Amino acid sequence: MNATNEEKSTLEARESALDMWMYGGMVAVLAGVIIEIVPDFVSSHSWLVSVSHRVGGSMLALGLLDEFVVDIKVRKCRARLKEIADIEFGEVLTRATQAEEAAAEANLARVRIEAKLASRKLNKAARAELVELLKPYAGKHVDIVLFDHHNMEVDLFGASIQEVFQAAGWTSRVLIPSGSRIPGRAVTITFAKDARADERAELYSIADSFASVLTKCGICPTVFIEGFTMSEEILFENAASFRIQVGQINVVEDPL
Repeated sequence: MNATNEEKSTLEARESALDMWMYGGMVAVLAGVIIEIVPDFVSSHSWLVSVSHRVGGSMLALGLLDEFVVDIKVRKCRARLKEIADIEFGEVLTRATQAEEAAAEANLARVRIEAKLASRKLNKAARAELVELLKPYAGKHVDIVLFDHHNMEVDLFGASIQEVFQAAGWTSRVLIPSGSRIPGRAVTITFAKDARADERAELYSIADSFASVLTKCGICPTVFIEGFTMSEEILFENAASFRIQVGQINVVEDPL
């Protein structure tokens, strides 16, 4: 870019100098015409007229030659300046296009973040589907464990999950532990490792189906099959064999 600017400055200076040469050629042409013509009207001496014709003609020829040569050089100079201007315009246009693309990408990223951080809600269809899914297992117990409960959205979403289980006839409770959480996304579904094998298979089926319904609502949960051990649970007493853990929404979800 600096080399182009230096070349542009050099060409502009050369163009200014050539303009002066062009003016000089025009003056020479005008002077030659005057010298060649005026003696015909003011002098009767043939030798003076002859000399003026020669001098005026020479000046006229030199002036025309100067204009011709300078015009060629000016055209070349201006052609190169135009090329540089086109290059600069292309660069400006490219930068403008890149800026627009960057702005569009930033706007899209903002929209995605806003969508990701939007409050989680179960629509009527999802709620009805979850209730029908859970009804065959009425009487079972579930713990809804809330982390980041300082965030009202977590409390509201946890309450909506509990309401679904209650509508399906499950025994549910909301717990707010002070210890560490099970690894996973903002919503993690898991079950006890020390449950009976047939119960574990049943709970896994419920967890997987429950997660599929949430995913259709734009809520992408984790089904954590490693689970927890009820007999070693120290965060709260009488842990249920099925658990849903709810935390605040993260822009970048925790790795699995």
